[in-house]
Amino acid sequence: MMMCTTNDKMGICRNFFDGEMQIGSTQLVTFVSETENREMEDSMLLVDDGTTVVLNGNDCKLDAEIEVEIKTRYPDGIDVYMGQFSGSAWHPMCYAGAGTFDDKHVLALCAAHQLKTRDRFLRVCRSLSARKWVPCSGPACFLHEDLCKYNSVDAASKAHAIFPDAYDVDFGTGTPVCRVMPGACFTSSSLVDTPIDPIDDKLGYLSTRYHKRLHRCTASALKVAIDRFQVHTDKLLKTYGSFLSTKISLSLFLELQAEKHVLHTFHLDFEAASLRIIKEAPREAPFYVVTMPAWIFEQLVAAENWDWEEAFLGLWCHFERVPDVYNPWILAFFKNLEMERLSIMRDNADRKAVQVNPSVMPGDQEEFFYKDGWKIPRFCPHQGVDLSKHSDIEDGVAASTACH
Repeated sequence: MMMCTTNDKMGICRNFFDGEMQIGSTQLVTFVSETENREMEDSMLLVDDGTTVVLNGNDCKLDAEIEVEIKTRYPDGIDVYMGQFSGSAWHPMCYAGAGTFDDKHVLALCAAHQLKTRDRFLRVCRSLSARKWVPCSGPACFLHEDLCKYNSVDAASKAHAIFPDAYDVDFGTGTPVCRVMPGACFTSSSLVDTPIDPIDDKLGYLSTRYHKRLHRCTASALKVAIDRFQVHTDKLLKTYGSFLSTKISLSLFLELQAEKHVLHTFHLDFEAASLRIIKEAPREAPFYVVTMPAWIFEQLVAAENWDWEEAFLGLWCHFERVPDVYNPWILAFFKNLEMERLSIMRDNADRKAVQVNPSVMPGDQEEFFYKDGWKIPRFCPHQGVDLSKHSDIEDGVAASTACH
């Protein structure tokens, strides 16, 4: 089982141990999904009391190795699988309005994302031969008035976001899906589907809970945060800039904004291993711009919170990228703004570079694999997923089953 032994001053667990634990007749097993750049690390918990087997996948990706182990342990299948079926990201909504992300393109991306997330849930349920399927781990709920547009409450909002609830999703007829509400209590025998949404007016239900809070930070507090960020990040870039430049080969900028006006712009120059404040971000390809509200930046730095994914997930930040190609190392960098974490990322990348994969032909240095007579790039250009393990291949084209 995943266990945390120490917390830091912010209450964040840092030392984890995974394995198995036996409590009476009940066995608990944690399966950990790890990635080279730490961008998609997560875990799932399996509970087996000798009668019922439940796997809580949450929003963890089912790696090929984990899938094989679970199916080996339970060749006849598991009783209950609980997993993510709805979106949990800021793409494409927070890219809207910039570059190629016009309304038509965003609508198409949202529709594709909804189908992909649902299909991944269904694939896992079927692969593990789960007898009951519980869609969970979402959707997100936005109660600030500035963000309420992201809730899935009507046809327009359902089309423009990736957060459908279980009653908006078509899981197919005759499937053992069991939709439950947050806070529901059930046993393996009492777990059944509730096919009718108990909340018939979602917009009315949410609107009574909306709140409007003015988020501000003083000029003096922002200046302190900027100074701290400069010192902190400059050390990171001096140590790991050369390594990161091999993974992020474009101009990366961070804009601090208040009332839709850019206050400060940072240029994170990996190649020069330095952080500079500039007047504005030049939109010259290739580039990537993160626009963050100044009050969020001040809170993150003041709290010494160097994992910014939660800030991104809040949908307050906005992004631009040219070309429109996903690079997982950008998110990985903003999730790991610490010397220790970046050291782990670099060490993991170094280990990967010297690994030997039997499916790779000599001389290809792990960049390609061969299947059905086709030579195929091993790693997905969008998320770096290993396509030799996580893909469906048709006519020599490998489509990832694991990444967004």
